[in-house]
Amino acid sequence: MDIRVHVFNSANMIIENGTIEFKVQEAGAIDPETGYRIKPSSSSWSDPHPCNIKVSRMNLLAKAKDGESYTQQTYEVTVEDHVEITSERCRLSDDKGMVIGEFSVSLIEPLEAVGMIRLTV
Repeated sequence: MDIRVHVFNSANMIIENGTIEFKVQEAGAIDPETGYRIKPSSSSWSDPHPCNIKVSRMNLLAKAKDGESYTQQTYEVTVEDHVEITSERCRLSDDKGMVIGEFSVSLIEPLEAVGMIRLTV
């Protein structure tokens, strides 16, 4: 009897079509006069992580407060489970390096069976 075991490497399972970066806020100082935290003066982006980006919902009839029409999209982003999600804000770029946009992370779903994390932004 020949038994073969296939071991999957999660690094090979993701079909990369873009990158995700997480917003890094610089820690603010405490104002000695008031004792309140001073707002951070700057923010930056984490290193880009390879990911798979797909549109999960699209609304072609969205309207802004001023009445102007725009396309509203929700994305599902899959990253490997070793990627540390450090912020609620992220920036997506396509595989050509063009920025898709900056988004809020609304859902984080671990996919333990495949060693991935799915984010809804």
